[in-house]
Amino acid sequence: MSAYNENEVFVKPPGIIVGSKLDQEITELLRKKLLAVKAGEKEIPQGESSRNRHHRHGHKPLAYVANFIDNTVSVVEIRTGRKVIDIPVGGCPYGIDISPDHKYVYAANMNDATLSVISTRKNRVINTIDLNKNPFSADSPIGVKVSPNGKFIYVAGFESNNLLVISAHLQQVVAEVPLPEGTAPYDLDITADGRLAYVTLLYVGKVAAVDLNVNLPVKFIDVENWPIGIAIAKRKSLAMVANQESKNLSAINTVIAEASPNTIAVNGPGDVVLSTRGNIAYVSNWDDSSIGIIDVFFHQQIGNIPLADRPDRLALTADDKFLVVSNKLSNTVSIIDTRIREVTATATVGYHPAFIAILNKCH
Repeated sequence: MSAYNENEVFVKPPGIIVGSKLDQEITELLRKKLLAVKAGEKEIPQGESSRNRHHRHGHKPLAYVANFIDNTVSVVEIRTGRKVIDIPVGGCPYGIDISPDHKYVYAANMNDATLSVISTRKNRVINTIDLNKNPFSADSPIGVKVSPNGKFIYVAGFESNNLLVISAHLQQVVAEVPLPEGTAPYDLDITADGRLAYVTLLYVGKVAAVDLNVNLPVKFIDVENWPIGIAIAKRKSLAMVANQESKNLSAINTVIAEASPNTIAVNGPGDVVLSTRGNIAYVSNWDDSSIGIIDVFFHQQIGNIPLADRPDRLALTADDKFLVVSNKLSNTVSIIDTRIREVTATATVGYHPAFIAILNKCH
């Protein structure tokens, strides 16, 4: 069981409109959690014992899920929905990504401004990187993205209004990209050539295009209100942005860093991911608790998958066969077979699951 204190339990995730229905639901969830902790209730561990948790998965894809309230990362077998283990990390993990060589998972811890480095072979933290170490500053790190060559990890500082650059080799912050005060960098993705990062600026309805060769923002692109998620196509010059408050998606041409004037209407999106070909987008809809399936080029919804709980962050396997969805209010992840467009498994993870990273190829 993770160690809790009252301050940690009552930290709320970012990107939630104060006074909204979601804000009220999360407040109640946190209240119940604190009461349980004070009453001395023990959580029943799930998954395998430590002596059996390594090297047992062959080529089965795994989902690594950041649990914001529990200070853990859950590992889930995607094909079966079986939880393997909960890995203790830092305070309030939110963003997460995996290295291209499949060896490491990086989880950004909002509460203590650190980055946990997890070995996928051992399924445990092997290093903790201080993001707030002089001369660099970090406050409430959220989005995490590893460069295509695996040499750098980029972390969005939500309250410090910057993008931190971490050397994977040195295991320390080596540069800081300043972003305008009060813009709240939230999520990010990187183009396939590793040249540009696109960072959503939650409070101002913009996306920053950052040149990673010089570590400077080169353009600020207008999207719509509350851009909370972003995905860049692997094979096309396309980024899709989920605008939560505007209830739509924006499309950005990543070569010229321009947004299309046309948006795609959805139902309060919490995140968006793109298929490998970049022709299909999957969107988590907060308003009607569903996953929308979008034809990107015709700008229209072509399918809808209902879920019981409000879906949040999304991750798609490399073969596009499975979509993994975090359900923050029920503390579960749903696994959807995209070929039949149905939920095939549900796994209980930790309290308030957030971002997800997928290990497509195990050691």
